[in-house]
Amino acid sequence: MQFGKSSEKLRAKTERQIQEAQERISALQEEMAETLGEQYDPVLPSPLRQSSARKPLPASLPRETRVIRPEEECCPACGGELSPLGCDVSEQLELISSAFKVIETQRPKQACCRCDHIVQAPVPSKPIARSYAGAGLLAHVVTGKYADHLPLYRQSEIYRRQGVELSRATLGAGQVPLLNCWSRCMTSCASMC
Repeated sequence: MQFGKSSEKLRAKTERQIQEAQERISALQEEMAETLGEQYDPVLPSPLRQSSARKPLPASLPRETRVIRPEEECCPACGGELSPLGCDVSEQLELISSAFKVIETQRPKQACCRCDHIVQAPVPSKPIARSYAGAGLLAHVVTGKYADHLPLYRQSEIYRRQGVELSRATLGAGQVPLLNCWSRCMTSCASMC
């Protein structure tokens, strides 16, 4: 601690620096408001995380559409006639003989005209839940990595040249469930011997 004239000089210097900093902050806020075209308020909460929306698969890839219709021809609840209600569409990226193809699976919904009961075919199973990677693509990635010693970053670059953006993280995340399954199989085989 200082007492006397020198401490007063420091206090005045500190107050001047604070004033200059506040002026710079207000100037930057005005500049941001001009850039954004609206009043910038640092107190307002900003979204903490952007949505992790998946990039759509390229429209230039060939597509194959598979329609899975429900087995019921009439309403299972009351026997009434079913009318079209909509369709759920999911996409799966597949690698067929080193060429990408999108397999689009459509599951039409039908509603009963009498009782509003909705009928739809079940979702087909996927190698990895909530993933658009098909079995052929997963097999190609795993074979490339472990049999051909092709690192994921190189595979990612190869796929990018073919027009499909698959990051190393996406390719690696697709291997975890496969390796867990393989580990369980090896453990059960070892216990049988």
